Amino acid sequence: MKNSILKLTSTILIILFALSIMPTIVRAADDVEGIVLQKENESIVYVKGLEATEYKYAFSQNEDSSAPTYATAAKDSNGEYVAVIDNNETYNYMFIDQEGTVTTLDLTKFKSITEEEIKNVEKLTKIIGITSDETTSKVSKEDDTTITTTRGKIVITDEGTYQYEMLEILDKNGSTKNINKTAKELYDQLSELQKATKMYDKLLAEITIRDDFAKLVEDASWKDANNKEILQPEDSQEGEKFVVLIQEVRDGNVVRQDVQFMTCDRADAEGVEVTEKEETKTVEKKVKLPVTGENLALYITLAAVVLAIIIVAIRMKVASKEPKGKRFK
Repeated sequence: MKNSILKLTSTILIILFALSIMPTIVRAADDVEGIVLQKENESIVYVKGLEATEYKYAFSQNEDSSAPTYATAAKDSNGEYVAVIDNNETYNYMFIDQEGTVTTLDLTKFKSITEEEIKNVEKLTKIIGITSDETTSKVSKEDDTTITTTRGKIVITDEGTYQYEMLEILDKNGSTKNINKTAKELYDQLSELQKATKMYDKLLAEITIRDDFAKLVEDASWKDANNKEILQPEDSQEGEKFVVLIQEVRDGNVVRQDVQFMTCDRADAEGVEVTEKEETKTVEKKVKLPVTGENLALYITLAAVVLAIIIVAIRMKVASKEPKGKRFK
């Protein structure tokens, strides 16, 4: 009897020990985001939130893999933990083991980007050669004030024929209402890309830029860039900001596409800076007295008075030079 109890106790303890070292399976972690960077021979998987955490991982075609083979997460050149997939293999699911707790992730829901797409994104604003310049027009008003308005412009320096589309992303009041939200997001993400320190954030910005730029050029209403110039809108005001899409067309085919930014009277850290300036100059006004009958009479009277004064002065001078007579007693 005692032996039976001991055997039963031992069996229970063994089972409890086995259960204690078995990982806990957490399924369908839909709130975990990830990005797959597709390189030439392998793909690198970045899991959001695990950039600085060591973990083990495994891949499978099926969500219910019973005995996956785990590998230890490696570090990329930026020191962040990543999982690696051989491009000869195809998987739908990823298992992450953190101290015995396993999370199942759906790889098909992860965002992805290729190395070639990253190169294209990083070339934006530098694909088509441009410079900034300005053009001046003068308008005279009735109050004798001349207003000189200088309009900024983008000048394309590369040879070829070009088209453009200009989209407002910030109005004169600093508001983003009634603007192109995709263009605004493109501008913001290009700024975020310069500030990103984590590889996951950098890849996410590049994916957003890639998708937004593709959508904008697809929906664009292209206009000819006459003389390879893109002028600031005539009615634009201080504080307004625009995204400017540019494409080169050769024999009816699009050869290159790029993006720039135009800001009205305000400095900008990304892309090209162009401004609108206003200078007011007061024109000197000279008025001549008109010749009327009344004024003419005044002139004649004044002349007569002056002439009389001159005659009296002459007579007095002549009289003073005559010899004085002798007196006789």
